[in-house]
Amino acid sequence: MAQFLYVAAQTGINSFFINYVVETMPAYSPEKAAYLLSLGFVFFMSGRFIGSLFMSWFSPRQMPGICALVNTAAMALVMLGLGWPSLVALYLNYFCIYIMFPTIFALGLKDLGGMTRKGSSVLVMTIVGGVICPVIMGRIADVSGMAVGFIVPLLCFAFIAWYAFFRAKSIIIFKEGKHSHA
Repeated sequence: MAQFLYVAAQTGINSFFINYVVETMPAYSPEKAAYLLSLGFVFFMSGRFIGSLFMSWFSPRQMPGICALVNTAAMALVMLGLGWPSLVALYLNYFCIYIMFPTIFALGLKDLGGMTRKGSSVLVMTIVGGVICPVIMGRIADVSGMAVGFIVPLLCFAFIAWYAFFRAKSIIIFKEGKHSHA
């Protein structure tokens, strides 16, 4: 579920970035907003590289949890539609989503043993979240405004934080008559 929601949030944010900027920052045309989106992808790429360094300081359970908490707060700022502060929060989101997919994937496969192939197949299929989230966000935006639509990624990131800090470490794996925490 965490991987499904991660892909859902990332795709929803990418899909509605331009709409959000145009709606909440009227001085920006869709073309100018597209340039701002390009800068978001620079933050995403930077986060990928810097994330490798952070992974040496934090555990694979902590990284997606910390990033998800930051992104939950960032989405709250985005929902407020504060102009530049909300845009900076979107950029912070791009920087912080760098590590979620691979770490959630690895956590999902940990200790699966002979079920690893099937587990990885299921995790790959969770990308369908990227199809569902934009539809929900778009419907909310049609009814309440684009900024309110960002409640969807906010909820996704909140769940991912819960998963990373509580669920991922409480899964009990049974091996050869012994149990251990994953």
